[in-house]
Amino acid sequence: MIQAPVIDKPLIKYFIIAFVILFPTLAFPLSSDLSVFMHGGNIIANGGGLFSDFFDIKPPLIYYLFAGINSIFGDNVVAFRIFDLLYQLTFLIITSYLLTKLEIQTKVIKAFLILFPLSYTILNYRDIFQTESLAFIPLILYFYYMIKNENTYKQHIIMGLTLGIAIAFKYTLGIVFVGYLIYFFKESKIRNYTKPIVQLAIAFFIVFLSFLPVILSGNLSGFIDTNVYLAEYAKYPPIGIELAKQMIEILTYNFGTLISVSYLFLFLIASIFYKNGKYQIIKKYLLLFCFLLFISVLIERKINMYHIIRLYPYMMILVSIGFIILFERFRFGKNLQTLVIVSMFLILSPLLRFVNTYKIAYDRVFNYESYVSYYTNDKPFTILGQHIAIADYINKKGDEKFLFMNTGGNQTVHYLNFDYKYKFPHSAFHLSPKAPMSYKKAFEEDLHDANIIAIDSSDDIFMIFLSEGSSYDLFFAEQTYKDYIGQNFILDTILMDRYFIYERIKK
Repeated sequence: MIQAPVIDKPLIKYFIIAFVILFPTLAFPLSSDLSVFMHGGNIIANGGGLFSDFFDIKPPLIYYLFAGINSIFGDNVVAFRIFDLLYQLTFLIITSYLLTKLEIQTKVIKAFLILFPLSYTILNYRDIFQTESLAFIPLILYFYYMIKNENTYKQHIIMGLTLGIAIAFKYTLGIVFVGYLIYFFKESKIRNYTKPIVQLAIAFFIVFLSFLPVILSGNLSGFIDTNVYLAEYAKYPPIGIELAKQMIEILTYNFGTLISVSYLFLFLIASIFYKNGKYQIIKKYLLLFCFLLFISVLIERKINMYHIIRLYPYMMILVSIGFIILFERFRFGKNLQTLVIVSMFLILSPLLRFVNTYKIAYDRVFNYESYVSYYTNDKPFTILGQHIAIADYINKKGDEKFLFMNTGGNQTVHYLNFDYKYKFPHSAFHLSPKAPMSYKKAFEEDLHDANIIAIDSSDDIFMIFLSEGSSYDLFFAEQTYKDYIGQNFILDTILMDRYFIYERIKK
């Protein structure tokens, strides 16, 4: 198996710098997806079953990982952020070791140890600690063992393990196997077809193992129903001119603003000017893997920034190479021209946004009101103040049988003084016209058990509901639900002109 990394001493200070760059991520609040992962992990850690006591469309592995973290640290957002920081540092250590083994220049590795964590931290709370970022380590290991091309069963066993883990986190990441097949037929001098088959068999076995707890717990039917809904979800947005326009607009913003023009410029420099014959094969397959993973994003038709970060293990190596080429090839003198060029480069880089992350971290500790205000605005998912306000109101009620109907923002449940026990992180899963009947029945169990219900009237997200309307609209469009609420609940209050709070009538 892979040896324990032995890191050159000159790199140690760069790992410290990487830690300092990643440090502000500890202050980031919950994103919608992280909240869902923690919700599922908490239910599983407390004895619940996936696809019976908790439902979501992500693969099972992410929830068992979060259940493990939860069983150690509890439902604590800072603990989960610490885990992510340590994971990214581990990725940096492993990648530095592998690049050293591939005889990549130390100065490129040093650049990588600064540019990668910088690009990760500036994405802020919503686009980090995703299934894609948890696949960084298996993705880089897979690439390394392919390039090493030892043509041994050991190589293919490790590649199978890493490929299986990547797929278990995100099904479409399996596209990197296409990259291996291209390498196999184009670069391998000796073609032994048995070994790639072994690799693929091991990958499928790892994916099967990730589903084994679901199978053994008898919840396979729930998983099948989940995939029925996932198949409907995958159809949106529909292919056409509007989708193309939307993709161009969002991708331009993601690559030009979030990743930054400077990084794209460095990526292009490496792609065009990196001519060292010894490393051409590495550059070629870094580019190929970036291309394949980008294709996987387009196939999903979901192009948020956190979908794009799957390219980072490969893309940021090329960005680092481009950085070194830029400063080696182009002479920068002490003159006005150099000052203008460097100033423009810094303005178009993520540096200013990174400085702001330390302001966020400072406010998190010393000026919490400013911190909450920063994450509470008119953007659809930036409503931290609302999450806290709802939780505070429910906590004062003192009743733990609280059901929250919302899609895209269930962070509220992690600010409660008790463990939230109900099954659905998104109301779309049971209110959507495409929802499986088993989901609706599972929801009705929660509905009949709850004493306090909060329903969001402003969460109309077509991409998740697969229908027009908010949770409030779709809930009361069901006559059965409308009658049940009318007979058993009274309207207690409306918070922030958005959340309708109902309380069970005491009999």
